[in-house]
Amino acid sequence: MTGKLYKINNEGKEFFRFILNDSKKGAYVYGPSVFLIYIILFIMIAGMTIYAFLFTLLFYIPMFMGMYVRFFLRKRTVKRTISSIEINKTNINFKLEKWFNSPVDAIKINYDDLEIIKDWSNFGFTDKHDNYILRLKSNQKIKYLFINNFFDEDVLSELKYHIKVYNLTNND
Repeated sequence: MTGKLYKINNEGKEFFRFILNDSKKGAYVYGPSVFLIYIILFIMIAGMTIYAFLFTLLFYIPMFMGMYVRFFLRKRTVKRTISSIEINKTNINFKLEKWFNSPVDAIKINYDDLEIIKDWSNFGFTDKHDNYILRLKSNQKIKYLFINNFFDEDVLSELKYHIKVYNLTNND
């Protein structure tokens, strides 16, 4: 049984392309280059002893790992973002966004096991968009991010027709 299929628009595709490119630059270019520059500067200042080198590594490894925090937070958020939705009479099928070479997850859920929640949290890079969470009633920890602005058609009203909505403001 097939239903109406909604796919992410060009704004959404460009947004995720920007996030992937920015994450690649941070993970593979900016992070390692800043790490090497700081190690070289510290070795030049402290001298070339083994103790100075070990101290350098111990001092800058936490800073270096801190550069990757954005990378891992983005990965978790992007891999839970819905990129296409198919709405049937009894269930909803959706695919999640791809992160680098990870496989795309396709999920099929019954309407009775879903709820829509207006998302007030700040993801840092999706805060300018209209964010909603599709959450499983059976397992409250499983959440999927739905960004309404990334779909040309009014998918949210179609979802509201089938699924109970929580925490929405009057103008939504």
